[in-house]
Formats: sequence, structure tokens, C-alpha cells
Amino acid sequence: MKTLSLGTLGRKSLRRGVVGCRWSSTVLSLALRRRLRTMSPTLRCAATSPISAIALSIFTLASWIATAWCVPTRSSPYRNCWLGARRRRGRNPTCRMAYNTSAGSSWSASEMDISVVVTTHNQQERLRLVLAGLRGQIASVAHFEVVVVDDGCSDGTAEMLAEVSRQMDLKIVRLRPNEGRCMARNRGVEAAAGAFVAFLDGDALPHPQWLQGHIEALKQGGRASLLCGAGYSLPGLEYLQDPQRGTPMADKTPSVVREYLRIHRQDLILTEDMVLGAFDRIEGRAVIGWYPFPELETLQEQITELFVQHPDSPIGWLGFFPNNGAVLREAFLAVGGFDPDMAFSEGWDLAYRLQQHGCRPCFVPEARAYHLYHYHDFSDPIKAREETLAPQRAMRYMERKHSDPKLLLFHFWYASIWPDPLLPEETLLRDLIEFHHAYMHGSTSRLRDLRILLDHHPTWAESSEARIP
Repeated sequence: MKTLSLGTLGRKSLRRGVVGCRWSSTVLSLALRRRLRTMSPTLRCAATSPISAIALSIFTLASWIATAWCVPTRSSPYRNCWLGARRRRGRNPTCRMAYNTSAGSSWSASEMDISVVVTTHNQQERLRLVLAGLRGQIASVAHFEVVVVDDGCSDGTAEMLAEVSRQMDLKIVRLRPNEGRCMARNRGVEAAAGAFVAFLDGDALPHPQWLQGHIEALKQGGRASLLCGAGYSLPGLEYLQDPQRGTPMADKTPSVVREYLRIHRQDLILTEDMVLGAFDRIEGRAVIGWYPFPELETLQEQITELFVQHPDSPIGWLGFFPNNGAVLREAFLAVGGFDPDMAFSEGWDLAYRLQQHGCRPCFVPEARAYHLYHYHDFSDPIKAREETLAPQRAMRYMERKHSDPKLLLFHFWYASIWPDPLLPEETLLRDLIEFHHAYMHGSTSRLRDLRILLDHHPTWAESSEARIP
């Protein structure tokens, strides 16, 4: 699989630019002639005087200078395209189109230059399925680049990637030792050649029209779009080490579950053939939300409703999850990428900064990805408590980092989904719509009262003192 050729784009864009300048000068000349015909004789005489003739000559010369300017100079917006037509791709990776990030400008599918960044750590069986999903994409772009970041894998992922590379082009970034998922994604974006970067995790299976969903949203929303895909979960895979073979996890699977897996193996396995030719069978097994919990289904329903009622909400960043999202690479780099000090809710922090930078969050329900669910030890009360505290710690960190006191409202919305008996019912924000209104119109005195309440909350104090997970 080859990436999109900027040479072809360069020639087309250069031709459009020159023709555009000539067309503009022609239209203006015709307009002047038409205006002369409608003038009174006195004005027409003045307009056709020697001075006017000189002025018209200057105008014509300026028009041709504008045409020449479209031939690439250092300041020309077509310079990078022109260079791309004359240099083989890969020799000058910084030579690319100078995209305008204004929200009103849009791309056509033929102009898109896309990199899909997939990060993974010791999930080779699930990663194989994800790559099969990318191989089967039905998209209006002829080519897109796949960047796989091997973040310190020691389970045979390197050998598997070498095998898959014979079926599709992959750009592989190997990190030794592993650097964590935030830095892994940052390394992937640094290595990406595309102007537009889409994210998947190594266990996030894309729908065959996943990329097309993002493309259509970008065409409608413009270059400043921050695209937020929809998340689903496949809970039947939890105890399967290899979803294709139905092999159970050796040390995590209880005997009763192992027997269940043996009996129902044919109903539970998920193969590459299904990904490439029978995806409807996979969809039929999915539940809404990245994890098979009702709270996550509620979260996604609220995100959908927020974007329907308030598409320009200042809390639209809450709809972004880094295992299914997309953004302009230039904007990603401008805000510094993912914060490596955050190991939880890092997507919200990135999206918050991108929205402050001028990006517009946009929910894309057509861009569906499916979490190839795997074992999590939620039965351990200590780990379960850590999972509960992690988003609150992350939000405290974000509040301090961004000096945004309104972010404390998050805790009163979060408690409406994951109940907190220590917060009075009347203080809760029932959904993201209420969160939106409180963020937009909340008074300083109300924020002060809520902070006093949280200052006396034991979990809040604990999340404040603890290091970000």
C-alpha cells in the first residue's frame, strides 16, 4: 500500500492556481469594459484619458505578476505542492501542502493525505485483526498510510508485523524499552507523512467504513475539525488470548469459564475472514461503549445528544477518545501532542488543548470502532478503586494545568454516571447538557460553593494529593 502522492496534487494545485489568477484578471477586465459602456460620455472620456490608460496598464501588469506569483516562490501557498511534483516522495518528508486550518475551508477526498497511527503493547493477536480491518477499508481515497508503533512488545508482535507487511504496506516504529501509550502515539505522529492523522489502538477494530466516516466528516467540517468516532465493545472476547482460534488465556481463565469457551467456541471466535467479508456478524455481537458497562453506554448516548443540541459546545472535547479519533497533524504538533504525564484521560486533555487552539470537536457516529475486549481484573477492589479515582485525578491535573476553575464541574457530572453518595443530589449535573449550561453560564459564587464542598470530600483530597496515574 502506497501513501498519497503529493506530486500529482502539486501539479493539479499549481494548474488550478495559475488558471485562477488568469480567470480573476479576465473577469476584472470584462467588468471594467462593461462599466465603461454604462458611463456618461464625460466620465467615459475621463476613463479613457492617457492617465487612465496608464492606470489600466499597471492593473494588467499587476494581474500578470499575480499569475507569476502562483508559480512557487518562498511565500507562495503552492510552493510545497510544486516541490512535491519534482522530488520523489520520502526524500523530503517536510515538503507537503500548506493547509489552511480555518474551520470554513474543506478538503475533497482526492486532496487528502492520511496517516492511520496504531499503537500496541503485547497484543499481537488482536492487532492482527485490527490490521485486517484497515486492509478492508472502503474509502474514497486510493491510498492511506498505516503507521504501527510497537511500544516495547515482547510477545512476537515484531514477527507478526513482518508477516503482515507482505500483505499491506506498513510503516513500523519500534520503541525499546516501551515509552507508554502517550509517547507511543506522539512517536507515531512524528513518523507519519500524512497531513491528517487518525488514531486507533491495537485492540480497536475499525468498521469497513471507519475511515470513510472520518473523511466525510472532514469534508463537511473543514480542516479545523477534531473528529470523535463512536466506540463499541465485544465483551465475549474477554478471556480469549487469540480471538481467531478461540484459545483461552492460560492463567486468567476460571475452569467454569474455560468450559463455557470450549462449548461455545464457534459462537465466540472472531476471524480475519469475518472482518473482511462478514462484518455484520461482528456488529451483531457489539454493545455500545468502549467497555461492556451500562455507564459507558450512558456516556456515549450523552455525547451524541450533546453534539446534536450544542455542536459548538465548549465541552465538546469530552467526546474525544484517542482509540478512535482524527485531527490535522499540524494542529496536533502545535499543541504538543499527548501529555506523557497523563496515563488516563489523556484524550480529554489533548482534545481540550486542541479546542482551545481553534479545532472544532465533531462527533462522527459513522466512524465506528470495536474494542476487542480483553481481561481486566475489575474484581480486585484496590484496582477497581484506582479505576474510579483515575478520571478525577486527571481532571484535577487538567484544572491546575490549564487554570480553568470550571473544570471542577466535571466531578458533579461524573457522579451522576458513577454515583458518589457523598455528593448531595441537588449539586449533580444530570447529563452533559446540564454540564454544558453550567460551564457556559455558571456563576462564580456557585463555583466557589462547589469547591468548598469538594475540599471537604475525602476522595477529592485523595485525588488531589496522589500523582496522576
